[in-house]
Amino acid sequence: MKFKEFLQDHQIPEWAASYVDYKGIKNHVKCVAQYLFPTLTDGTFDEKKIKAVEAPALLSPL
Repeated sequence: MKFKEFLQDHQIPEWAASYVDYKGIKNHVKCVAQYLFPTLTDGTFDEKKIKAVEAPALLSPL
């Protein structure tokens, strides 16, 4: 079961309006990932692309 479905199935109706917009957050994360790592987010993840990203770049502030 996907997390989104699990979250929807276990919501308390009175609190439904206060829950996190999971789909919206997921879209934001994807956009940020595409912006920061365009070579890694084209749908193909191979060893060369993964090794091309240096560790300090991953740790730098936004």
